[in-house]
Amino acid sequence: MTIPAAATLPTRHVLGFDLVDADDLDVVVAALTGTQPADDRLPVVATPNVDDLVKLHRGEYADLADWERRARYLLPDGQPVVWASRLVGVPLSARLAGADLLPRWWTALAANAVPTLVVAPRRSVADALEQRHPRAVTVVAPRLDPTDPSGTDLLAAQVIDAALAQGSHVIMIGIGFPHQQRLAAKVLEGLPEPRPLVALLGGSFDVFTGEATRAPRWMQRAGMEWAYRLWREPRRLARRYLLDDLAFVPLVWRAWRTRRRGVTP
Repeated sequence: MTIPAAATLPTRHVLGFDLVDADDLDVVVAALTGTQPADDRLPVVATPNVDDLVKLHRGEYADLADWERRARYLLPDGQPVVWASRLVGVPLSARLAGADLLPRWWTALAANAVPTLVVAPRRSVADALEQRHPRAVTVVAPRLDPTDPSGTDLLAAQVIDAALAQGSHVIMIGIGFPHQQRLAAKVLEGLPEPRPLVALLGGSFDVFTGEATRAPRWMQRAGMEWAYRLWREPRRLARRYLLDDLAFVPLVWRAWRTRRRGVTP
């Protein structure tokens, strides 16, 4: 697959979002490291999975859904998302997981000494990342209270100062939904043009630095990576996977019925 003009990537409108349709992550990395197009999109890379899409369709996150729809690159992270796209008649070529993207992108950024700022979830992750990139600067995020925006405001100010001091071309955030979305929005609002590319990569940093393990490849291909994670962290993930994410089924059902009526979902 070749990259279209102006460093854009083809997309398909799936479950209310324009998801990147590519069958090769190297093509995605080339687009992310190339000159960014002059468009009205936010310079944001996000990797929505089933859990993200379920939350983004809930009323309490309507503002984040509107914001994320404006992102330049939305990568389908999760085999069930790809299966859903095929069921509703707008098939995506492949899953584009953040955990697969990050090693390739980080290698390219390090090789070209691109000034990169990372908001890391822990000091151990930050140290591991700095060792792999000569121009990486890290900020370790504190524990954020979703009901108190002051913590996000303080962290955003810290990130903005660090980005300006470094001259960051890329900012990567790995603190999970919805904190990373809210932080990214505030950081972009506070930075002058041309703004850096901001990537929301969730738990990909833990996998990249070896602090978390991924499911075997066969489980990833079978769409069972969630079961592996549930087995590893049952207390933290049981409610998400066994209750909350069941809302994905009616979400796909509604999109399928809408498509059957000849209306774009």
